[in-house]
Amino acid sequence: NAAQLETFKMSNIAPQKAGLNRGVWKDLEMLEAIKDGYGDRLNTVWIICGCIWDNNKAFVAGKIEIPDAFYKIIIDLVDGQPRVMGFLMPQIPPHKYLSSYLKSVDEIEFFAHIDVMSELEDTMENEIESKQPEVLWK
Repeated sequence: NAAQLETFKMSNIAPQKAGLNRGVWKDLEMLEAIKDGYGDRLNTVWIICGCIWDNNKAFVAGKIEIPDAFYKIIIDLVDGQPRVMGFLMPQIPPHKYLSSYLKSVDEIEFFAHIDVMSELEDTMENEIESKQPEVLWK
């Protein structure tokens, strides 16, 4: 699909260890997939994805820093109201179940040093970002 091919750019990649890339991260990508995933079943889906680094630096070929963890925030509208499901996964995931990595946007923002929904009115932003997802969407 053309939209997926647009993501295959050097500016849109980060080194992942095989255990993460072939394990729970792949499971998450399949869950959000355009065919048979959220991209197929839900009307509109926004996905925000990124890396988290701490002070322990490791490099690929001495040049590219390896992230310590990755996050993904999935946003959908249900009856005009946003729902959000966040994930935070370390490079060496200790669990094999996606639900083990569910996090609130507030938690992700803390570790990633970002403000995801800063354009929203503060009350709505606080309400959405503080919700702790408990289960994966169907």
